[in-house]
Amino acid sequence: PLPHKYKFKVYAPLVFGRIRSLFGLEKQTFLHSICGKFNFYEFASNARSGQFFFYSHDGRYMIKTLTYTESKFLREILPYYYRHLTRYPSTFLTHFYGMYRVCMPNANNQRLHFIIMRSVF
Repeated sequence: PLPHKYKFKVYAPLVFGRIRSLFGLEKQTFLHSICGKFNFYEFASNARSGQFFFYSHDGRYMIKTLTYTESKFLREILPYYYRHLTRYPSTFLTHFYGMYRVCMPNANNQRLHFIIMRSVF
């Protein structure tokens, strides 16, 4: 058991599911990379935002923590982003595969927003 209870929120699961399908990602493979019993590799970054980057154990995905403002902005542009990907699947835009929030009620309601994207390395 975990030392705290957590609340987990999935933003726009249908849209991100369609995006993953658009790029040929199978649900089980994606979940295994992200949710398997593996360690994530932290990526040292000097980003001004102060957010953290992690790689999935297999290097296929990057996980980036987001500020609330970044999360809100991405949710606002999501319909336009999705439309662009469907019209231009060979785009050079970053492929975002899911956006989430974890709330830790027993830790002063701390909220952690993060996004999962395709690793280009």
